[in-house]
Amino acid sequence: INLAPLEETIFNESKSENKWLEAALVKVPTIASDFGAFKEVIEDEKDGVLCKNLEEWKEKLEFLICNEKYRQNLGKNAYLRVIKEYVTTYSGKGIANFISSKFKRNIGFVVPTTNISGGVNVVLKHASLLRNNGCDVFLISEDIVTDDIENMDGRVPVLVEKYTRFEGYVNTLVATLWTTLAFVKGYPNVLERAYLVQGFETDFARDGLYMKILANATYSNRINLHYITISKWCQKWLEESFGQQARYAPNGIDLSLFTFRKRSFDKKIRILIEGNCQDQKKRVDESFRIVEKLDLDKFEIIYLSYGSKGKEWYHIDKCLNKVPHSKVGKVYQGCDILLKSSVLESFSYPPLEMMATGGVNVVVQNDGNSEYLQNEYNCIFYRQGDIADAVDKINRVIQDKELRDKIIMNGLETAQKRSWDTSKKEVLELYQWK
Repeated sequence: INLAPLEETIFNESKSENKWLEAALVKVPTIASDFGAFKEVIEDEKDGVLCKNLEEWKEKLEFLICNEKYRQNLGKNAYLRVIKEYVTTYSGKGIANFISSKFKRNIGFVVPTTNISGGVNVVLKHASLLRNNGCDVFLISEDIVTDDIENMDGRVPVLVEKYTRFEGYVNTLVATLWTTLAFVKGYPNVLERAYLVQGFETDFARDGLYMKILANATYSNRINLHYITISKWCQKWLEESFGQQARYAPNGIDLSLFTFRKRSFDKKIRILIEGNCQDQKKRVDESFRIVEKLDLDKFEIIYLSYGSKGKEWYHIDKCLNKVPHSKVGKVYQGCDILLKSSVLESFSYPPLEMMATGGVNVVVQNDGNSEYLQNEYNCIFYRQGDIADAVDKINRVIQDKELRDKIIMNGLETAQKRSWDTSKKEVLELYQWK
């Protein structure tokens, strides 16, 4: 028998019921003063005994001593109650709910790599906007982290998938490339799953490769997966070809990094070619075929790449490799014309960045730039594969000052309308689920 007598004082009123609880765990009955926590917790003569005065103590204690079965039933009942109500096996849910209510909403973005690219920069900007809006944001990289994530407003935790054991709860987990969707679908401890689609990745691979099938399959999910995108043409083909209703928010540009600089166009013209020359859809080779037909005494060719230094036959006056995003604006400011031959873009950032700095775009029209480019309004389109047409358009930009000034003015206005400040609300709404 566990004895728990207490005098009725303010100090004793604050004592806990631990004596009853600990005895109950070993099925020992408790007889206690009918006061304080004991009075609040013990059900008299069911899972313990309560006594108001000395006479009750004598009477009830003697009854306990003399009745073994009664003692055993009290101890058993107390044990069953404590096991259900006082150990974390059963009571942990309430504690967990309380702790969870104090947490910020957490969002994880699964990325194939942290290496510099337009797609990664979009993810980082979304992550930054969400974090500044009160969310706890982190990245999971499929590849070893080699580049400094420096274009966010502060630091962001980056976990490497193959070196990390994941057990924590995630409110929202976001895939950002077809290869990352497997982790998002397979991780069990997550409430909402999303897929940020930035391009038709099926066409990223050459014909005949099995990865084309795997990429294509990621758009046909029937599980509860939220499709979101930053491109209207992506939103369109997701619905038309795969029946997926995707949310859309416009892409933006950080105008503090891409500032205007007036060009003269009366000296040697600097042409910027941007893109990965190993990616066939970027058609960097075509841009350099165009360069071969220019009067190179009048032009300086700058190549901005993401790894490769170009091919041997490229005419390059200056190669810029893996430039940090925070310094890319200076590269655009230092050039007069962006020549871009890409035929497949999710959302084509380079023309927008060139417009923001006051340069002129001579580009091939594609789904990724049609959203904001208009021929002879804020850019010049040339016909894909037509080298002579591209050369003519470049020369026309140089010779026709009236057209050039019009394109520069309208391009700057277009870029200003695409500021992240104007699209912040829509980006945040992409990640809000009912």
